[in-house]
Amino acid sequence: MSDTPGRLLGLLSLLQTPREWPGSELATRLGVSLRSNADTLEWLAWHLLTLGYDMEVHEPPELIAHLRQIGSRATRAASPSAA
Repeated sequence: MSDTPGRLLGLLSLLQTPREWPGSELATRLGVSLRSNADTLEWLAWHLLTLGYDMEVHEPPELIAHLRQIGSRATRAASPSAA
């Protein structure tokens, strides 16, 4: 049986600390793991962007490259045409 109340209290305690928590450190402190059912890095990059949160990705470099590529495409799509 999971300790849901204990995990919730742990989360509330961490959220009262005035600082930003990297995802991996937060997961470690809460005793959870970060998982994704993305089949490819391209899909993971898209999924991360559609979550609606600001984030920083430090690794792997391949994921960073996919995020940059999607960002460039979005910028071009939103730019007025040069016609």
